[in-house]
Amino acid sequence: MGRFSRRQGDSIMSGNVYVIGGSFNPPGVHHVQMVERTSRLANKDDIILVKPCGGRPDKLTTNDVAPHHRAALCDLAFSQIPGVHIDLDDLEHQTFTRTIDLDTLLRQQYPDKVIHHVVGADLVKGGGENNSEIQRLWHRGEELWQKADFLVLSRTGYPIASGDLPPHARLITSIISGSSSEIRRRVFEHKSYSALVPASVEQYIVRHALYTGRVAKNPTPFCEPLRPFVVAAQEKEDVRALGERLTNLFQVTHGDHNCILVIGGDGFILHTIRRMWRDHAPSSDSIEERKDSCSTTSMRQRSRIVFSRVVN
Repeated sequence: MGRFSRRQGDSIMSGNVYVIGGSFNPPGVHHVQMVERTSRLANKDDIILVKPCGGRPDKLTTNDVAPHHRAALCDLAFSQIPGVHIDLDDLEHQTFTRTIDLDTLLRQQYPDKVIHHVVGADLVKGGGENNSEIQRLWHRGEELWQKADFLVLSRTGYPIASGDLPPHARLITSIISGSSSEIRRRVFEHKSYSALVPASVEQYIVRHALYTGRVAKNPTPFCEPLRPFVVAAQEKEDVRALGERLTNLFQVTHGDHNCILVIGGDGFILHTIRRMWRDHAPSSDSIEERKDSCSTTSMRQRSRIVFSRVVN
């Protein structure tokens, strides 16, 4: 696949940043397909940036699940896809960066790369008549439509004409269908949704009783003894002391753990996710060795990070 870049002013840009924003509440198979399709398109020096939003005034459901849960769900869904970086800034600060503002920030951060906003065809359908969702509903949508670069992925049920595309856009053929609202509805109504989300995402939803309208009372137990690596916030003396006591109690070194115990508030949990999110994926060998005591799927889940909000 050739490099997808264009001339800006008098310069030829040296690479690309593909931005995939959304609430991912929860991330579904359709989101994973979107990120995987972008990953296959990207070159080795390109950046794929997945950016879950914080609370949105137009999507009140983004406030129904705690930010650390949404961050963990994005980790489970996207962390194994090559080249992916997850930007948790909006979740961490519970804000919503408008796409037009994000475009400006990323152009400043990556002046030698072209910023591409990856969107589904449903968002550009009707663009030829100035009636796309981007033009009608997004903040300064017409300005963004005219100046920004877009990578448009076709979606089942949303045929678009070439005239619907923004001025700086590339249409990529894909077979993507699904919606987070449908997943949430199925969870709430106790209907099957296994085909709509990655297995690890389903396991996390079940473990924490997300989207059910109730609080988890009996989380799924680990199928092996806990080996927690303790991470404690250092600002408060009592929290730091508790972290030291637990570290001495469990005596688990980094690399020998099967979960991470975080002592701190939501903000510190999000910082820990950002810093340690790649420490949890077990090797295929370790999964194979433990098949006798746990199923492969179960073992993969148990080896992932467990975040516990212990104190404020």
